[in-house]
Amino acid sequence: MTQAKVASIQVEISGDNYVLIKARVNDSESLTFILDSAAGSGLVLYYKAAQALGLKGEGKGRGSGAGENTFETSSIKGASLTLSGVTMNNQTFVVLPRTELRLPSVESLMA
Repeated sequence: MTQAKVASIQVEISGDNYVLIKARVNDSESLTFILDSAAGSGLVLYYKAAQALGLKGEGKGRGSGAGENTFETSSIKGASLTLSGVTMNNQTFVVLPRTELRLPSVESLMA
């Protein structure tokens, strides 16, 4: 049986009590992710972050927030995510549209 590996992930608690994690997408520079246990879609990239990484969303989906409004999303498949030296390949990210509200200095969400 293969022994499980353990990794420690450094987190930062922002002034607004957000849990922030540094991670890389496809060997990018370090990006700041919010750890959001209420986010339904595992991995989320804001449109500007996806654009800066040269990643283009494909397909169409629907997203929603705390209110009744919904918005169109796209997805990026087959990307890698690296946290604390551990790389997870073949990941899918939901891309939020450029008009969706985002927090300054945060590129992504992780549920």
